[in-house]
Amino acid sequence: MQEDDVRYFLLPAFFKLLVNLRKQKRNFGLIFRTFGTDLEGVRLEFNRFCEGTHPLFDGNNGTTQVKFDGVKTKEFSINDQNVCNM
Repeated sequence: MQEDDVRYFLLPAFFKLLVNLRKQKRNFGLIFRTFGTDLEGVRLEFNRFCEGTHPLFDGNNGTTQVKFDGVKTKEFSINDQNVCNM
């Protein structure tokens, strides 16, 4: 997802899967594998989801706000320390 336009990298079904895993109190980890050029877009979109600011999960326009920001759940945001380029 880019700031100035509407370009999504992750499907809403993926986010809904994460929400359902959390509701079931399941332990899980995530690994993103990309072709390299789109990793920053995936990272931005996923982090917006984790922060509760993703347009489809921000609590606006009839959507449910979802956060994976480490307050009530495990911290899942992608940062420089947990990115590996091969």
